[in-house]
Amino acid sequence: MYKNPDRLIYLGDSVYKSSAKDSPERVKALMLKINGYTAKRDYEKSLKLLLKAQEIVQKTNDIDLQALVINRHAIIYQQLKIYDKALENVDRGNEFIKNHPVKNAEFLQATNFLVKGIIYKEQLSCELAINYFNKAVAKYGETTSIKKAYPNLSIAEYNKGQCYASSQNYEMAEQCYKKAIANASAVNANSLEAFALKGLSDLYLHQEKYELAIANLQKALELCKDVGDLLLEGTIYHGLAENYLLTGNTKKFTYYRELSLNSQNTIKEAERKAISDSVNGLAKSHKESISMLNNQFFKFISLLTGVILLTVFFAARYYIRSKKAMAGQKNKLDLILSTQQQREA
Repeated sequence: MYKNPDRLIYLGDSVYKSSAKDSPERVKALMLKINGYTAKRDYEKSLKLLLKAQEIVQKTNDIDLQALVINRHAIIYQQLKIYDKALENVDRGNEFIKNHPVKNAEFLQATNFLVKGIIYKEQLSCELAINYFNKAVAKYGETTSIKKAYPNLSIAEYNKGQCYASSQNYEMAEQCYKKAIANASAVNANSLEAFALKGLSDLYLHQEKYELAIANLQKALELCKDVGDLLLEGTIYHGLAENYLLTGNTKKFTYYRELSLNSQNTIKEAERKAISDSVNGLAKSHKESISMLNNQFFKFISLLTGVILLTVFFAARYYIRSKKAMAGQKNKLDLILSTQQQREA
């Protein structure tokens, strides 16, 4: 995922094609492809595949996969900065884990802490965010396979580093970035290592250690060349442009600035399409719900109309029969009275 996401997409596609329709294996295959496209920041394809995975997983009894799909929704919505939907899925995921025997519950709970930390870092305060990052790190420590958690531990430490850097606590920030680099490097998570190197280079930029900053950025660029992460590449290009400007190298400044601007435009377009698809998906779901309710309403009205017509029919028939019966009784009574009067006369 963090080294060669295209390979992951290829493997996921192969498994999907060879799996039975509506099977758990197909959901797992889709999750591989989703991870690959997410690593490449292709949110449009990630979200489409996730909606497809959700549709299939609802037809299975696989509790673990259902929890994983909810968790992935939280992550993608957080990455798209649709924070209300992200938090909604975090809460839904935690509630699902609470009510079901999910095997990888600790890992998913830790990831939910991590997602919350990132959102709170963006929307509220780093103090609150760091608390959640620490909760995530501690929870990942409870997982059965800590190696599986290394990428997410790197993400947690990287975000902590950003928080400390924003408050100018450069010593703590450097410690966090170096932990992030170590965790990512341990599992060859190239893009995560590159992100941490970029964070470290920002510290060196503030300390006016431009050559050291450039060296870290060039290493980061080398690591991510096969990943295809446009956001990562864009931030590295921007960092190189800044440092080359400050060292007076205008030629390289212009070159990397142009690359940075191109990356930003591509990312904005991809995010716009992904958000548009998300809105369209929600609108479609809402329309289907309304259509279903309308169908149920019309069925109810038809049934009610039928009952009313039958009631009116039987009531009318009863009235007519009663009226005829009363008329017959009246005729008989009139005949009896007439006969009696004749006898008396």
